[in-house]
Amino acid sequence: MSNVWRSPRIKFTLVLIVTVVAGSCSAPEKQQRVNPSTGGKEPSAAPQERIPPPVFNQAYPEARFEAASKAILSVPPDVFPELPDAIISLLRGRGCKIPQPSAIGPPRNVIHGDFFTQGQTAWAVLCSSGGFSSILVFRDNLDAHPEELARNEDKNYLYGVGNGELGILREITAVGREFIMIHYQAYGGPKPPPIDHQGLDDSFLEKASVTHYFYEGTWLELQGAD
Repeated sequence: MSNVWRSPRIKFTLVLIVTVVAGSCSAPEKQQRVNPSTGGKEPSAAPQERIPPPVFNQAYPEARFEAASKAILSVPPDVFPELPDAIISLLRGRGCKIPQPSAIGPPRNVIHGDFFTQGQTAWAVLCSSGGFSSILVFRDNLDAHPEELARNEDKNYLYGVGNGELGILREITAVGREFIMIHYQAYGGPKPPPIDHQGLDDSFLEKASVTHYFYEGTWLELQGAD
């Protein structure tokens, strides 16, 4: 035999080639997975969910609502001819505007009824000032110290009414014993006291309401619409 084939280096190279060739021949062919639902094609990996970037920073919505609250559809107190002059004067002094849920129909959110005692006419006004609204309840035509109920931020009730204006989804109405008892029986809530005069229903329109009822010197919050 030639001295070349006796070289250790040549022997090692031949062994390595034989091993590689034998391994490739003996390895089983990888079978392609078949998925009937994909027509026999290899299913692709599920795409990762893409999280969109934030549209606004956290301060923008707050700033937008603050600016929008100045565009709320509202009317001055003297739009209501039935409102006593003394009450109109007090509302002006407080910088009150009367927010409106809609431009359609007569102005709303100024009402009267026997809210303190049966047979005694009182007034209730939804007053918006400085970005907040509250219900001012006057015992009579000359009451200079109305009681203030349910103070809330206007921005919690805003919605678009068109032409760049915003309405407020809040409205107050006078309700009687039947309304109070029907809603208590339907939805539960605090048990009403004996009902002998009217209550004030404070409604978040198309959502829910709370009925304020004056009883023994205290304003109770009773179940309204749900």
